[in-house]
Formats: sequence, structure tokens, C-alpha cells
Amino acid sequence: MSYSTVVTAIDTIIKTATGVVDANVYTYDRLAVSWKEYLDSFKDATNSVIHGYAITRNKVEEMPEASRENTINTTWLIRGYYSLGSQGATETTFQGILENIRTVFRNDPRLTNTVLTCTPLQIDIFEARMFGDVLCHYAEMRLVTTEQVSFT
Repeated sequence: MSYSTVVTAIDTIIKTATGVVDANVYTYDRLAVSWKEYLDSFKDATNSVIHGYAITRNKVEEMPEASRENTINTTWLIRGYYSLGSQGATETTFQGILENIRTVFRNDPRLTNTVLTCTPLQIDIFEARMFGDVLCHYAEMRLVTTEQVSFT
């Protein structure tokens, strides 16, 4: 499958997770020319909480297999952001949403038939970070997809 087909499948699957704000999931590493524009792109329109995700391809490894067929392993990086509240309960909320995301990936290991298989979604980093001038919970998730491609 093509890059755009797989990244669109990842985007669609994330958006099915309970608690995710559909409008704030990007199929690219979201950037902007100003902090305000950048922060606004991750704000939940219903409550102004920073809550969003950016998907990017981090690594591609292609290995020769049988005649005229290669295996491609692609590592996808998904960054998640969620406003940190002073009461501390926001960590529990965001951790719950991340588990919802992990569950939807676990239940669709072929990413709606776009890949041969994928690993379970891993959470490699969970910490507090400054996001512009807003303190947020930050999560870095990793998914590895495997595809087979034929060539002439």
C-alpha cells in the first residue's frame, strides 16, 4: 500500500477511540508559523483544552524476500498532547484515552486491510512538557507496520 493509504488508516483508527477529538488528529507532523496558530490547531473547540495527535513516518526498512517481493517494515510515530490540570486528574484522563487508542489498534492488527500486520501500539514516552506556553501531558507512541511489495 502507499504511504497515504496507511497513514489515513492510522488516522481513521485513532479517531474511533473513545475520547479522541477528531478535528485534532493530523496525518503529518503539525507545524505552524506562530505559537498561537500551533496551539489553536490542537485545542478542543468544546472546552479549549489542548488535546491532539500528530502522525509521522519515522523509519522505513525494506528487505528482500522471495523473487520479486520485498518486505517493508515502517515505524510510525504518534505524538499526543493533553492539557495538564493543576488538580492532577488530567493524567488519569489522558492515560485512559491512550488505553482506548491502544485497544482500537489491538482490535485491528491489519489496519483495515492496508498492511500485512502491525505490532501492538507502544507508549515509549509519557511525561509533562511545555507546549508553547501551556504545560501538557505528552505521549510518544510507536507502531510498526509490515507490508509485502512486488516489483518487476
